[in-house]
Amino acid sequence: PAPLWYDSPGLCHVHDSTYTLFRIILGDFDFLALEQASTLLGPVFFITYIFCVFFILLNMFLAIINDTYSEVKSELSSETKQGLEFGDYIKKSFRGLFRVCGVKPDEEEEEEEPSVQDMKEALPPLRVQPDV
Repeated sequence: PAPLWYDSPGLCHVHDSTYTLFRIILGDFDFLALEQASTLLGPVFFITYIFCVFFILLNMFLAIINDTYSEVKSELSSETKQGLEFGDYIKKSFRGLFRVCGVKPDEEEEEEEPSVQDMKEALPPLRVQPDV
């Protein structure tokens, strides 16, 4: 029996084979032509190719999803941390305002006064964009 690519018009030449394999990935294939070219080798080739290609494509898709999930999760955790730092700054500022007004906070919650360095670290740098 002749090899599969001798009798199948889509597998005669390298560029025809590449085009045929690309069409198989997209779901446009003639399984009966492959089976008629070789009853054993045609289906084996087809099933092996489909299994390998879709396994690779599925792994690539899952890797992209996993990478995107990791990026979003890290962005959310950094935003939460910055939000908490800013919240602590606001809380300390109000306590300072209450002290100036003569209202004493609870002794248990008394914390030291925030320094200028603490405020600079808690606030992100201000970016001014020129008017266009």
